[in-house]
Amino acid sequence: MQGRDFLAVAARLCRSDFEADRRTSVSRAYFAVFNHIKAALIENRIRIVKTAQGHRQISDFLNNSGIGEAQKIAVKLDGLRTIRDEADYDLHTLTFNQATCTLEYQKAERLVHSFNGIDVDALVAGIRVYMDRTREPR
Repeated sequence: MQGRDFLAVAARLCRSDFEADRRTSVSRAYFAVFNHIKAALIENRIRIVKTAQGHRQISDFLNNSGIGEAQKIAVKLDGLRTIRDEADYDLHTLTFNQATCTLEYQKAERLVHSFNGIDVDALVAGIRVYMDRTREPR
């Protein structure tokens, strides 16, 4: 199982007639990107905590890596997480129609593609510089 495997689930659920399915599609779309990036970092021996703080940690790593494309991904990932939180926690919100959920799925798909285009060695090197500067445990 790979994180990006959740994209197929998100694609199916965003077309559903049921709001709960569509909300779940947004959540799966976010976690597809999050887990895809997390796996790449862990594979390169960047430690990610296994708590809610791991979400912020990945965003901080991307944002402070010195790579412009990674910084853009961090901003978009944070936006997707905000929508995911709304889908999961703000059940009174009525914005989770098929069009909106499809858009969020498509954003996630583009983020995975964008991340795959980044030079991982340069990303890891930039993250290590950031970790040393902030005394982040390795």
